[in-house]
Amino acid sequence: EIENKKVGSFGDASIFSFCQNKIITCGEGGAVTTNSEEIYEKLKLIAGKDDIKLAMVAAKTPHLIQILHPDTYQPVDIELNDELSNLHIGEELKVIEIDNILYVI
Repeated sequence: EIENKKVGSFGDASIFSFCQNKIITCGEGGAVTTNSEEIYEKLKLIAGKDDIKLAMVAAKTPHLIQILHPDTYQPVDIELNDELSNLHIGEELKVIEIDNILYVI
């Protein structure tokens, strides 16, 4: 709590990651908190479990990973960040596509 505001109540929405390398973990996944009805309705549209698909890491450079699109199998480049840096070629990862952009989750 900071200045009588609870964790997860700052801004329009807050995002929590529960990946195994976090302090609070439950294996994988995450959560979004919001007091906005508009944001909540949008999240329900884009965050359905059936929308999460598996994609395979096809290539890796120091700055990018290339995954195969889960539907078309076309290569897609994704900028590498600290959370993705320990992925290896051939590994599968969960992705979601929003407005024709793949996001690793």
